[in-house]
Amino acid sequence: MPILFDSLLSIAIYFAVKMFTGSRRLAIASQILWIFNPLAFVASAWYGLFDSIPALFTLTSILVLTISRNIASASMLAQGIVSKVYPLLYLLPQALNPSNRKLKDIVTYIAVAVAISVAVEVVLSIKCFRKALECQLSFHLQRIDRGLSLAPYTPYSSIASLSISTAILTIIAYLMRIRCRYNAENYFAWASTCTALTIALNPFIYPHYLIWLLPLALIYIICRFEEKGIAIALLYILIFSAIGIAYWKFYRISSIVTILSISLYTALASLILTTTLSNISRKQKL
Repeated sequence: MPILFDSLLSIAIYFAVKMFTGSRRLAIASQILWIFNPLAFVASAWYGLFDSIPALFTLTSILVLTISRNIASASMLAQGIVSKVYPLLYLLPQALNPSNRKLKDIVTYIAVAVAISVAVEVVLSIKCFRKALECQLSFHLQRIDRGLSLAPYTPYSSIASLSISTAILTIIAYLMRIRCRYNAENYFAWASTCTALTIALNPFIYPHYLIWLLPLALIYIICRFEEKGIAIALLYILIFSAIGIAYWKFYRISSIVTILSISLYTALASLILTTTLSNISRKQKL
């Protein structure tokens, strides 16, 4: 199943780049980059991890929102939230998209996403809701391995990492809306930045979390830098893949994990600077 969603995600990336650049060649190149992404391949094919599922629903929700299919966008985002919690990061910022012209439209977008996600969650777990909740709580309370994270751990630090990034992205989306600068390119830039920030602040970081980030960053970088963007996107994919695969192989050796953690934070900081500064410089030129 995850492999299927990886394939669908590559198609969504193709359409996104084609839509925003008008270049079929860049779109094909971006699709190939994702198809041969070592991290996604190992996560899905070898470990059976399903992070490509919420990543696909999140990206699809952005794309259909771009063509003003607001209810469809909210529905897609809801499916992503059901798959994993992190797409909540995009709910309020996407509700502020200019295609939701009135306050009623914004509220409707949020209500539809929340209602569908809650309904699907209840339907899927109604027969074993208590057991599922106990298992999830037990897993999160008992896990000791924090993966690649260097962030300090507190009982609520996971929630804080998502809340801080959501607040930042929501404020930026609001400012873009009132200044008439809310467009696909700006949103992809800031969504990539805040997704990277969410991962960096999380007290638990595992390699497959990077699949939340890579499709958004890949699309923005290629759309922003075009030909050079292919090389930049490839570089980030290889760096994150090398860190992730090395962690899965050597996760029991603390010294190697420490080196990989520092490398990961360095790469995340570099990506945040790349997306943020390039977007700001483009605004100044315009």
